[in-house]
Amino acid sequence: MTRTDLLNQKCALVTGAARGNGAAIAKGLCDHGAKVILADLDERALEEQLTMMRNEGRHCSAVVLDVSDPDACRLAAAKVSIDHGDLDILVNNAGIRPRHSFDAVDRDDHWNRAIRVNLEGIRNTTLAWLDGLRRRKGTVINVTSIAAFNASPGSIGYSTSKAGAEMLSKALACELAADGIRVNAIAPGVIETDMTITSRNEPVRRDRLLSRIPMGRFGKPEDLVGASVFLASDLSAYVTGCTIVVDGGYLAN
Repeated sequence: MTRTDLLNQKCALVTGAARGNGAAIAKGLCDHGAKVILADLDERALEEQLTMMRNEGRHCSAVVLDVSDPDACRLAAAKVSIDHGDLDILVNNAGIRPRHSFDAVDRDDHWNRAIRVNLEGIRNTTLAWLDGLRRRKGTVINVTSIAAFNASPGSIGYSTSKAGAEMLSKALACELAADGIRVNAIAPGVIETDMTITSRNEPVRRDRLLSRIPMGRFGKPEDLVGASVFLASDLSAYVTGCTIVVDGGYLAN
């Protein structure tokens, strides 16, 4: 994507940024002028991604963060505030996809982990950075999933947590609009990341998924950059409480 100054002088934090969708979004925001803080629980992968992006000439830094831990989020927010000032852009991308049946023996653990990371994680980070976002009249982008609208077997915790993230985005948009904060969501379809590798590599499931996608291919993490930059920038100054679906037409079919 062509580099621009759409996000010049903006400070952004992207969770789950060590790989996949989060890394692509972080790179995209950098390429449009933002100073980006990569946040992830995997310290080694985070450092590798940070080194790679800096070697490519991007202005970025990193912080280790477990979004499911409210105290960790508050401590990270305090550190980021000291080092970088207030956030203009918060991208809540961190997520997990445990696969389990509704009555699986370890169902409670899978369910609780999905809710803690995918739903409560958004609440934790947004609360931790809220004061700064208010001062900057910033924007929050929550990465949800088409699974919020289209359930499938084995995705009980994941689909429920992502549906909750969709409604949380709308509720926050209504509540925080008076503070000048916009809150929107991006719902990716089947994107070529580690999270979808099992589905994409199993021939029958792969063919079934592709048959549902009018554009005839799986998405790439870079396909999320356009929507992210739009929602992060003043191009979307009157847009809040909406979801941009990036799925190649899957939900429309």
